[in-house]
Amino acid sequence: MKASYNEQPQALELMPDGYHKFRFEIEIITNSGQTQYTCHEVDVYGSITSEKIIELVINEKWGNGVEQKFINDYNEYVLGIGNISSKTSYQTFLSERKKLKEYVKNNIN
Repeated sequence: MKASYNEQPQALELMPDGYHKFRFEIEIITNSGQTQYTCHEVDVYGSITSEKIIELVINEKWGNGVEQKFINDYNEYVLGIGNISSKTSYQTFLSERKKLKEYVKNNIN
């Protein structure tokens, strides 16, 4: 879910109801001297593990089968029935996914 804050949010925050919010892609937006922070966030119930949060973050960013579509399009390219843009799109996806995984691991410890 996309969220907006007046103060810089924490990457991982315990909420009063006992669950955690994990925030990623936090951006600073300055408009007419006002500073806001936008980000994506997921709710994490139960224990905090990097694997659980990575799965939630990937689903939030690329849900609805997008990851599988990249894989299928790339496989078509490998078999010679797709185009080069499928390879590039999949490489970009993998790079962004790796950065998100590293961000999660660096922010839950």
